[in-house]
Amino acid sequence: MGIQVMLSLKQDFPDIADEIITVASSDGTIKEALVDYEDACTRMNDKSIRADERAHWAEIRAELVAEIRRAYLRLK
Repeated sequence: MGIQVMLSLKQDFPDIADEIITVASSDGTIKEALVDYEDACTRMNDKSIRADERAHWAEIRAELVAEIRRAYLRLK
């Protein structure tokens, strides 16, 4: 996981980013969502694609944040 994605995780999950990464090693749902989250973060920051495509990836990132949060809270 790249530095930019780690910063995004800390931004989206300020209190639980490290825990989410730890839990992902044993939870397939969170692990898969983090792979998709990393892809969405990378694409939404890719200046070589059109602005409307980057905006679409930002929406996908927001959906993944909600999915990851729900999956994490189910484990607690």
